[in-house]
Amino acid sequence: MLINPFKLDINFENNANTENIDIDSIIKYLSTNYSKYLKNANKDFFIDKIKEYIYLKYKINNEKDIDTVISKVLDKIFGYGILQKYIDDEYTTDIRVVRYDLIYIKQKGKWQKIDERFESKEDLRDYIKYCAIKNNKTINYEEPLLIASDKEYKLRIEAGISPVNSFNDNLVIRIHKNNNEFNLSNLYKKYKMLDKEAFNILKEIVKSKSNVVICGKGGSGKTTLLKALLKEFDENISITVSEETSELFIDNKNIIQREITLDRAYNKIDLEELLKHSLVMSSDVLVVGELKGEETYVFFDAINTGHMGITTVHANSLSSAIDRLVLLFKRNIKAEKYSEEFIKEILYKNIDYIIYMQDFKLQSIGKVYILDSVNTIQTIYERGKTYE
Repeated sequence: MLINPFKLDINFENNANTENIDIDSIIKYLSTNYSKYLKNANKDFFIDKIKEYIYLKYKINNEKDIDTVISKVLDKIFGYGILQKYIDDEYTTDIRVVRYDLIYIKQKGKWQKIDERFESKEDLRDYIKYCAIKNNKTINYEEPLLIASDKEYKLRIEAGISPVNSFNDNLVIRIHKNNNEFNLSNLYKKYKMLDKEAFNILKEIVKSKSNVVICGKGGSGKTTLLKALLKEFDENISITVSEETSELFIDNKNIIQREITLDRAYNKIDLEELLKHSLVMSSDVLVVGELKGEETYVFFDAINTGHMGITTVHANSLSSAIDRLVLLFKRNIKAEKYSEEFIKEILYKNIDYIIYMQDFKLQSIGKVYILDSVNTIQTIYERGKTYE
């Protein structure tokens, strides 16, 4: 007869087979009842709870069998289950769960369907809730959208459920690779994002300490290239990064990284506020992960005072990047008095280069300047073409 170590009024006569243990049911039980410990990544607490659960439900007390189950549960609960191997894959940059049985990954700028699926709609919903809890967030009927940053695995996580999602819950994970992987040399030689000419031009742009805007659609490689450019700076250059959600994750450089706190109940700080603080932080270079609104005015006002600036923006060509920036610039109430022509003058005076990304490839580079009172973007590089 087994001795009940939990002092409950239950006795068991024999052991169950560990192969019959439902790992997912254990994870659901733990995340439902002990979410606050999940947030704190308290593994010791969970080890005790797992032992208790499998002893009481499955009649197992063999130490080796218990350790096997604990290992499986911890691997899933502190990782990302069926998606973990794709997160770990060096070439996967994005995961897109369209519905519980339809999952895609992006590698080298191309989407492909994979042979993975969640067991049911409910299983995917539980997984999304787990992602939220794991990263100190909430997703439910009242708050049906999730955006979170997992700093351990360097992920940006976005998810939606009903009533926002019309038919199916969804999950999108952006994977930011380790700090040493995405540098300019690897983007040229290994990932083929750059050819030799683009590589050499970018090296010169960094040396010239120019103001740079990287444009393209979502998932085109903007953040990856931004990260690689920042790694090129010497440690005697001070850099301050402001992001909506942490995505750059750069170590061993003279870089301070900050993110907004709009979704928190206290001290709500947006990108505009972060940028204002950057001005008093002895920064040589100001970086905004992505310009989306009112902070655009503050960013260009800051680099107009002598700071170097690098940022990204959603746009589908070199020239449309300017139009997009004008639109974002005017969202700041302080810019309402400015005409579109005046804002364009500010942009052309304060942007040195625009880089256009598409499908994880650098497609073109434009030099921005005013010549004889005419705003000009001169294409100095286009993929597949030769420039004198």
